[in-house]
Amino acid sequence: GDDITIFNEQKQEIFTEYEKVEPIRLKNIASDLMYEKTVLKYTENGKYGLIDYSGKKITKAIYEELDSLPYKEGELLVKQDGKYGVINIRGNKLVDIAYDQILVDGYYTDENKYKYSGYIVSDITEEGYRYGYVDYQGKEILKPEFNELERIVEIEDNENVYLIAAKNGQYGVIKNTENIINNEYQSIMYDSKNQVFIIEKSKKYGIAKLDGQI
Repeated sequence: GDDITIFNEQKQEIFTEYEKVEPIRLKNIASDLMYEKTVLKYTENGKYGLIDYSGKKITKAIYEELDSLPYKEGELLVKQDGKYGVINIRGNKLVDIAYDQILVDGYYTDENKYKYSGYIVSDITEEGYRYGYVDYQGKEILKPEFNELERIVEIEDNENVYLIAAKNGQYGVIKNTENIINNEYQSIMYDSKNQVFIIEKSKKYGIAKLDGQI
């Protein structure tokens, strides 16, 4: 990267005690800001940590990677010992540093933006990626054991998460931790206009309600 120098309002160079200090660029955030506005990333011995704009250390330099998390302002994707997790800009851990990949599920409301979106987490196994789910409060509610997993973001419900999940090529629907439609369908689509699931088995179609009733 380019060498970044940071000056205070008096045009004096600051943070010179650190090897390198750089702003954290925001990604896909519904805001006009380009960078996190209260924290900076610093480098020490090839690892990264967080400081605030007054130069106070928020975390030690313990991370192999430290970057903004797309859609989640104030949250940072970190890598430690080869695994990813999420911390907030105060340095508190939100999602355990235990996964091979973490993506935000994309749930959005006009009122709360991406506040209630959770995280699709995954591990790489010998058979490829396996996906699980961590809710917006950082609690793992599904272990990474699904071939595919996606949140149905059209269902506007901040406290309940509806997920279409595939295991061994068979699809089902999970509400939070409960299987409301068993994994026995070739495909499942959510019809947001009628608020039903269209389910398919052996080239024949059926309908299921949001509570799983066929």
